[in-house]
Amino acid sequence: MAAYAGRGLATNFNGYGTAFTMQLKTLNGVLPDTTIANTEYDKLMAAGVDCYPSFGIAKVATSGANEFFDVVVYKMAIKASYITSLFNSLATTPTKVAQTNAGLGQIMANAIRDLKKFQNSGVLASGVNWSSEIPIPVSDDIFQLGIFQNGMYLWFDDINKQQPSEREERKTPPGFLAIKFAGAFHGIETTITFEN
Repeated sequence: MAAYAGRGLATNFNGYGTAFTMQLKTLNGVLPDTTIANTEYDKLMAAGVDCYPSFGIAKVATSGANEFFDVVVYKMAIKASYITSLFNSLATTPTKVAQTNAGLGQIMANAIRDLKKFQNSGVLASGVNWSSEIPIPVSDDIFQLGIFQNGMYLWFDDINKQQPSEREERKTPPGFLAIKFAGAFHGIETTITFEN
């Protein structure tokens, strides 16, 4: 449905706090599906199918059973931005990017500058720690600090560890980008206590 896709693809990554989820959003000009009863709704949620039911009010319902729409869009946007940034680091320099650690630093600085928009827009989770195994051979403290401050950590292996054959081919050492998504609350769990 065009209204759903249009709404889901409308994130302005150059803005601040512009990231969103499709959960409980209204699709302007679209009538909800009034034929969705609780049984069908449960089946749709179990299958990971977003729907637009009417249970008193019309709102998009998502379950994420096969990944949330916003996560899919954000992964594609980050990959495209990152690959473009790496390419532009080589293509837009008037001279060359030296095959040194300083040259790698230049490539990483360009990529981080371009990826900052995902932190600013609210896609990345600054202020949150990485919760699974750290995927690269760096200090836990350094990695966690990068994730906590930026929601991402970019790393390239040391140029001095590179095989001579790869250096001859003018390749960079292996690189790795770790991304921590901010996610979104889709429900609230709370307790109320009363006392007289």
